[in-house]
Amino acid sequence: MPPVRPRAFLPLLVALIASAWSPLAEANLIFSFDAPSYSIANVGSSTTVGLYVSEVPGTLPNITAANPLLTGGVQLTFASSGAAIETGFTTSSAWDNSSFGSAISGSNTVLSLTVLSLFGIADLSKPLLLGSFTFTGESLGSTSVLASTIRPGVNFIDRNGDNLDPTNTPTALIRVGNSTTVPEPSSLPLAIIGAACGLLWFSDRRLLSPKDFLKSTFDR
Repeated sequence: MPPVRPRAFLPLLVALIASAWSPLAEANLIFSFDAPSYSIANVGSSTTVGLYVSEVPGTLPNITAANPLLTGGVQLTFASSGAAIETGFTTSSAWDNSSFGSAISGSNTVLSLTVLSLFGIADLSKPLLLGSFTFTGESLGSTSVLASTIRPGVNFIDRNGDNLDPTNTPTALIRVGNSTTVPEPSSLPLAIIGAACGLLWFSDRRLLSPKDFLKSTFDR
């Protein structure tokens, strides 16, 4: 994790002060995961969950070279006792500095990632990676991961001081293990033998006449 440099967050402070007297714009950014669901084959194995932000087409203000995005912040929430837990993260190289924190809120774990670009992000026409989170399987089952902005406060601010916080809360599902149950190897031969015996018994009865079938059945 890159070290947090207090001086590097001076532009963030300036942007926050600017937003105090600048008119707040409508949110024109949106969060997204790089996939709707992720699979972890076995307990102890891992997968990477990428979280992105992008600009909604046709909304204002636009992120441009003259008005770049300076800051961002996101929270990931998932069940602390779920099938998968977060075991690491990597910030996108598009951001100069980042700060990462983890906390417990009730039965959930909340991860907070704030990012800063000293020169600003000038283009959000394509999804921009905020960070990649590594999740490791703890038990068989599934875990839902939800993304949202960090509250209270403003997270995504452009050079003009506009509040561009996404308002959507996307959810991704992380599955650990196979979704279907496969019979244990030791029980599979027994099941095959049992099915074969049943088939032979039924075929044997079909060769008998109704009278002989009843006689052989009750004689047992």
